[in-house]
Amino acid sequence: MREAGVLLHITCLPGAYGSGTIGAPALRFAQWLADCGFSLWQVLPVTPVGKGNSPYSSPSAFAGNLFLIDPEVLVDMGLLSADELPAWQCDSPYAVDFDFLHRTRVPLLHKVFAKADNAALEQAENFRLHEAFWIDDYARYQIKAEGKTLDFWVFAQWLFDAQWQAFKSAANKMGVRLLGDMPIYVAAESADFAANPELFLKDADGLPSPVAGVPPDYFAPRGQLWGNPLYDWETHRTQKFAWWKARAARILAQFDRVRIDHFRAFSRYYAMPRSAEEAVYGLWHNGPGMELLSPLLNEFGEERWLAEDLGEIDDTVRALLTKSGLPGMRVLQFAFGGGSNNLHLPHNYPINVAAYTGTHDNNTLLGYIWSADDDERNRALAYLDVHGDWGRGGADAPVVRAALRTLWQSPAQTCFAPLQDLLGYGADTRMNIPGAAEGNWGFRVTKEQLAAANTAWLRGLNERYGRVIG
Repeated sequence: MREAGVLLHITCLPGAYGSGTIGAPALRFAQWLADCGFSLWQVLPVTPVGKGNSPYSSPSAFAGNLFLIDPEVLVDMGLLSADELPAWQCDSPYAVDFDFLHRTRVPLLHKVFAKADNAALEQAENFRLHEAFWIDDYARYQIKAEGKTLDFWVFAQWLFDAQWQAFKSAANKMGVRLLGDMPIYVAAESADFAANPELFLKDADGLPSPVAGVPPDYFAPRGQLWGNPLYDWETHRTQKFAWWKARAARILAQFDRVRIDHFRAFSRYYAMPRSAEEAVYGLWHNGPGMELLSPLLNEFGEERWLAEDLGEIDDTVRALLTKSGLPGMRVLQFAFGGGSNNLHLPHNYPINVAAYTGTHDNNTLLGYIWSADDDERNRALAYLDVHGDWGRGGADAPVVRAALRTLWQSPAQTCFAPLQDLLGYGADTRMNIPGAAEGNWGFRVTKEQLAAANTAWLRGLNERYGRVIG
């Protein structure tokens, strides 16, 4: 089954509340996807953001991001009055206002909690019982970090979950399935590490050591020192990977499919001293491989997973991916740095891959073309058969349309493009620069910008290459 999707995080959506939310803007975007013939919507992790407002350094691998709660849906739920909405509003159409959200969202939600009726509180308590594996640990961690009460943090998570499930149900009815993202690591400053220290490698002081990162690669020439705690895989084995099974159950209750971020660490992971100042000082160690993957695939179904197999990939990772049967990834922006046997060139794609113009860690496609050296740019333009004004942007940008046609007609079962590429945007709209601690994750699109996309052309693209489902 050939299919296509769009990569856009929820926070990027239009709206009046400082960030995109899982209310009407999300439903309108899901309908836009369906109108264009897309059947998949890929988002970044919907857990709370951490350092640098990154969704990949969350204080919980299980909790939902309270910034995504839609206040207008709270009005529909009878938990907020319409005249209270101005306090939630923030004029930030082109960028997520994280400062506003950090300052106001929890106090505003606490006011909702303080006025909640018994029916809402009972539903929140039922949610607590259902999510007993993680939610009290998360609530206690939040109490230490931000105060309030355990009941409040449970209530806020119930609000997120109730809105999310309603949103997912509506999107599915439109023919749009949701693809989530599961970071392999948790943050050192997280409820996961605080509540389950036995599951991680630590030094004599109980601090994470060694810590995670990656050596130099395409994304970062000096590597990336992430600093995440590394798993004590022997302890996970003795517990029959119970934590991982619970994590998988939670995220697959939220999404139709899930991308496993940094899949290569299931094969071999990179470990560095906690004191390291650069990621060049590290060693590779064996990961759990199929010993962990098998129960996840058997219990939840291998058709629901996608493996992010980018970065420094060796034969052991390739062997594990083949054994798992999971689709890997190909990225067009990696295709033009070598010869005709480059595995990221569309003519080399196998069927069982998801092909991307770029990921959230890449430049936009137009930004990449502009920033490439002359030789690489010329190889790209020749392969894509682009002539004339290659540098022009916008929804009808020649290089973008050529890239989409090339990717979409490839053998790849699934194709994705970030929304920024569908709109022909430049480097100033990229989502993330790996290794940069600040200035990421803030991109937003307005209703007017989204309306500039050529829906008919995109629908035709999906129909022409057999990627419309149903």
